[in-house]
Amino acid sequence: MSVGLTSAAVNLQNVEAASQLQMAVAARMLETANVQGEAVVSLVESAAEMMEYAAAQVASASADGGGHLDCIA
Repeated sequence: MSVGLTSAAVNLQNVEAASQLQMAVAARMLETANVQGEAVVSLVESAAEMMEYAAAQVASASADGGGHLDCIA
């Protein structure tokens, strides 16, 4: 093997190792982003459920003739 070929082969091994590391880091970043995305979706769903519950309570109270709303106070 010539020096140029040996050097190229060693360089190829180094690049392969670096590429594998970069792929592992990228995979971990995607996994973390996925978990964070799921958490955001859960928060949005929870907020929507709370709003639906509150709106249902208002609708129920107004349907039951629950009194008059004092808009001045």
